[in-house]
Amino acid sequence: MTNFQVLHDFLNGSSNVRILILDNNNIQFCCQYEEYFPVDEIYQKYDLILIPGWVHAEVSHSETRLFYLARLPKPLINLLEEEDYLPLVAFEDERLMEVFKGASSAYPKSQKFFKQLKEKINRNGEIPDGWISDYYENGFDIRENGVGVELRKNAGEVSILSLAFLLVHKYSSKISQITISSSDKGSWDIKHKILDYIGSRQVLRIPTPPVPITFKSADVLIAEAIKAKTIGFDDITQLRPNPRTCIFVQNLSDGTSENYQCVIDTPAFIEMLKDIDKIHLLF
Repeated sequence: MTNFQVLHDFLNGSSNVRILILDNNNIQFCCQYEEYFPVDEIYQKYDLILIPGWVHAEVSHSETRLFYLARLPKPLINLLEEEDYLPLVAFEDERLMEVFKGASSAYPKSQKFFKQLKEKINRNGEIPDGWISDYYENGFDIRENGVGVELRKNAGEVSILSLAFLLVHKYSSKISQITISSSDKGSWDIKHKILDYIGSRQVLRIPTPPVPITFKSADVLIAEAIKAKTIGFDDITQLRPNPRTCIFVQNLSDGTSENYQCVIDTPAFIEMLKDIDKIHLLF
């Protein structure tokens, strides 16, 4: 049985499913600070946890992270881009190409790949069987991690957000929300690039109103823990040593609100959380 079939059977037998899709950076954060974010607590709001194949490949470089995944208290399905994504669009290769193209529209190497792929299809009159594997192998810049392992930059984030919209397209009647567990700002940007791209080209069927796709970054986890009083303000310096981009809504006294997206250092972040009832952190 394919992993897609496991997913299909789960969703078909359920309703109002709350899905969490994992990114490697948040897995690392939660592993490192599990004393502050117990595994049984931070996943209790979800019914199903998903991890794309290229994210799992990054996780697999650490036995600690693999052990963490093995202890998740909810069902976990690893969906492989090469095998499990096409069934989400009824095996329509062109449609999946458009989703990937929209998700990676900010990356020149990915756009070059799709340009060359289109030229090849026009010449030969057929779609190459291994185009998805070829895309992940050759459509992303390569970087090395600290132990010399080659990683495809942004491949995990593209997989995560592509998966989220494919799920909304196929199973919107079964899903109540999708949350992205990632602290990579690129994930936020990709969400809006896909929305613009598929909306203008009608690539996917997205219901109105759409299924919410939200983010649980490390900063959101910290803000939730402060609100629940499971950590104190003195803990934040250890949990958040460096400035990060925050995206939040500030509620004003007259009932209006303002959206902000800015880099905030840790002392300013702590001060912001001291007045937490006036803000809603989105990322």
